[in-house]
Amino acid sequence: MHNLYIVLSSCPTEAIEYQNLTEDNWYNPICTIDRDGNLERLGDDEYDWADEVMSTPKEKRWETALRIARRMIVSDLCWELNFVDESKLMEIPILEIAPYILKELNSCDLLEIGTYKLSRAMSILDQLDDVHGPFVSEFDPYRGARAFTDGTVEPDDDEAFIMLFDMHT
Repeated sequence: MHNLYIVLSSCPTEAIEYQNLTEDNWYNPICTIDRDGNLERLGDDEYDWADEVMSTPKEKRWETALRIARRMIVSDLCWELNFVDESKLMEIPILEIAPYILKELNSCDLLEIGTYKLSRAMSILDQLDDVHGPFVSEFDPYRGARAFTDGTVEPDDDEAFIMLFDMHT
């Protein structure tokens, strides 16, 4: 399966290679963005979210990439828990998403959601315990959030880069 991922790092390529991907997993870098909005296109893959960054004026690219990272987490949660309002989650501070979802789960029939979807959603919520902006610290290509950091930088550090990439898992 192909998916768009996003990583925050001082050296994004090394951050991905550090994840010890198996021979069954490969990735294709799409582009990097630095804090000044400079964009380097690294591949020819076309994704709506990558196109969104590439078509954004330079001075707004960094904030656009941060919004995309947050939207990835929210979108993945809403995919697993289709009763959750995506626009509502985009308004909630990232650290308040888990308590909000857990409160919503109290009023649901958990059997209707299903154990697989519930398990995947809980993996994402678990990762939200340690966030750097909209990026989680724990990365696993088989579960959870697709926006992660290697912990070398924070989103507001001058030496920070964001890289969008396609990963096959």
